[in-house]
Amino acid sequence: MKKLLLILFILLTSFQAQAQDFVSCMDSDKLGPLPVLSGGRVKPLSVVAHEAMKFMTGKSSGFAGRFDAVQAYCHLSTAQTQQEKNWGLIMNDLPLKIEHIENKEYFELSPDSHTIPVNLVLDKLAELQTIINSRDAKKEKSTSLDDLKRVYQRASLFAEITTGNHWTLPILIPNKDSGEVKAEWISLTELLQVMEGKLRVGTDVVTALHRAGNLYTKNISAEHLTEHRFFQLKLFHWAMLVVIFALILGFVSKKERSLYALLLTFGVLGIELTAIVFRISISGRGPVTNMYETVMWVGFGSLIFATILYFVRKEKLFLLVGLFLNLACLFMMNFANSMLDSSIQPLVPVLRDNFWLSTHVTSITISYAALALSWMIANVYMIRSIFKPLDSKETNRYSKLAYDAIKIGVVLLAAGIILGGVWADYSWGRFWGWDPKETWSLIALLIYMAILHGRYTKWIPNHRFLPAVGLAFLSIVMAWFGVNYILATGLHSYGFSNGGAIFIGSLSAVQLLIFVIYLFRSSSKK
Repeated sequence: MKKLLLILFILLTSFQAQAQDFVSCMDSDKLGPLPVLSGGRVKPLSVVAHEAMKFMTGKSSGFAGRFDAVQAYCHLSTAQTQQEKNWGLIMNDLPLKIEHIENKEYFELSPDSHTIPVNLVLDKLAELQTIINSRDAKKEKSTSLDDLKRVYQRASLFAEITTGNHWTLPILIPNKDSGEVKAEWISLTELLQVMEGKLRVGTDVVTALHRAGNLYTKNISAEHLTEHRFFQLKLFHWAMLVVIFALILGFVSKKERSLYALLLTFGVLGIELTAIVFRISISGRGPVTNMYETVMWVGFGSLIFATILYFVRKEKLFLLVGLFLNLACLFMMNFANSMLDSSIQPLVPVLRDNFWLSTHVTSITISYAALALSWMIANVYMIRSIFKPLDSKETNRYSKLAYDAIKIGVVLLAAGIILGGVWADYSWGRFWGWDPKETWSLIALLIYMAILHGRYTKWIPNHRFLPAVGLAFLSIVMAWFGVNYILATGLHSYGFSNGGAIFIGSLSAVQLLIFVIYLFRSSSKK
């Protein structure tokens, strides 16, 4: 402890001697790259602030439109030391996200409200904890309870930030014997307690944080700067913009081969591959451990398969549906914040095997990409048939295209299930256990194998094969999203999340509607 006090004293007295290094909460560019220990790993402050503000408010910006995420996080963290004049206003300006109608009634909010002032939640924090514990004790499972827990977690995070316990900073401790320097992580609150009376209120605190972070970066590690650069680049936003231009050029071009659309497609693949490499570099593993990353892989994989099949079959339709699927996945990644979490978290113990993680999960996820291509082709066929009957030549063409994609998807899905069984035997001591994820993956595989067999033997004619392909993808939706968002039971708990029920229901309803209208139109034309 004496050594820590000595280092802190030397470190902090240097701040006062270097007035030109003064840093305030408004210096986002200087504060953003600073290292913070959060969620079990070292992250840049820019990412920590972004994740905290997005979780609390549903938006990655600050509050009241006055600050960005880093500025807001800094102001909240140092509020007790900075003597914020508008502290009461800030508390009222920071709206916590709330979604369920029952919880809105509990807090006496209007039904169309989507946020609640944080001070209203803080006043009932102890009461909320009692309610949650009581409902948990009854083993109650409901969307209102899930939302209430998230409201409680958002308010608790706000309290942790404002008391200075959420922002951790590294203090360098030299080893006299070896001469090595190691980092000790302490919270802002601990720093203030240790250095009570040695910091000038409102001037030295943020400067101390800035200097400590820079010393860590220069002497210990600068790996967190990779994540800061990745965060600043916004690669998936750029990819979405390029995909939109590629789709426009693809539709406008009357030729089967649109050179400009193809070049932009390669550009999209390059941008997304760069983003994937960034995530691998940051996490040290394959990016296949949460729903956000599976959506990323499906979008990337669908465009890879579409481009390959475009060259093999010389069909522009492959390229168009691949671009559309990629765009849909990018929209989900960039805007479905309540459904997909983009943060990079440490792995749970069962996943800490890069070989099985990279082979099993990637095979399953990439198979969804190929099957999604067949699903899109089937829906293009049904929608076109609803407006104008297609002859047998066109029907056979669409059928072949979907068939090509399904063959790829079935092989990869079967391989992924087998690899998953081997990994389960290695990790859990059994090859198969009828876990919901395992069961629905097998159901999806059997459905697609039946469809393939039916077409191969001509048991299912082409005009029935394509609608069947459209409906079959609902089994993938259930295996991919349904188990995670609706069932939320089983050993694959590390993939469970909230907020996807409406998406799953809407997608299924639209698919069934297209199918029913297609059957009605087909029967009426006959």
